[in-house]
Amino acid sequence: MIKIPRKYEGKTCVVIATGPSLNKEQVEYVKGKAHVITINNAYSIAPFTDIQIACNDNWWEHYWKEDKVLRELKADKWTRYKHLAWEYNINYIDSIEKQGLSYDPSLVHINNGSGPMAINFATLYGFKKLLLLGHDMKFAKDYDGKNKKAGSTPRHYFGEYPKSMQHFPQSLKSINKNGEIIGLIKNYEAMIPDLNKQGVEVINCTPNSSLKCFKMSTIEKEL
Repeated sequence: MIKIPRKYEGKTCVVIATGPSLNKEQVEYVKGKAHVITINNAYSIAPFTDIQIACNDNWWEHYWKEDKVLRELKADKWTRYKHLAWEYNINYIDSIEKQGLSYDPSLVHINNGSGPMAINFATLYGFKKLLLLGHDMKFAKDYDGKNKKAGSTPRHYFGEYPKSMQHFPQSLKSINKNGEIIGLIKNYEAMIPDLNKQGVEVINCTPNSSLKCFKMSTIEKEL
C-alpha cells in the first residue's frame, strides 16, 4: 500500500487551484520560495510543482492523453483510481467522501472537491503553513446552472473545461444568488477543527475570494 510520505514536515506550501483570479505573476512570485501543490490544470501554469492532484477520473483520462507536460511532470502525481494509477504509472491513494481531515497517510478525505482534498494531502505531507491561490470560490453573478451557462466571467483562469468535464451545480445549497460556491465553502470550514488540532495554519492569498474562513493576506506578504 502506498502512503503519502511525510517529507515536508513543518514547511510552507502554496496550494494552487484553478480559480479565475490566478495569473502568471502570482505563480512566478511563488517559484523557488515555497513548495507547491497544484490542483487539476494549475500544473500548466506552475510546471515546477512538487505535487499534482486531481479528484476526477475523466480529468486524468483527458489530460494525460492530451498533454505531454503532464506526462513528463516531475512532481508526485496522485489519483484515487487504481486502474489509472496502474495504466499511467502514477501514485494511487484511497479516498472517502467525508468532511474533515484524514490522519491516515494511506487515505484522504475528498470533501466534495479537489481543493479541500489538496489541503488534506498537504497536512499528510507534513506541511504546517498553507497559502492558497486560485481559491476564488465564486462564479459570475449571472451564472445559470439550470441552463448550463457559466455567465459573463470565466470560472477558471483558463476558461472552461471540455464539455464532458463541466459541472453546473444548481441548488441554492451549493451556489447562492451571488454565485458563491457555498456548498464547497462549508467543507473548507469543516476542516478547521482538525487543522487547529494539527497546528496547521491556512492563509488565503486569493484576491477577492469568497472563502473567508481562513486568514486573508497576499502572497507577497506571506513569502
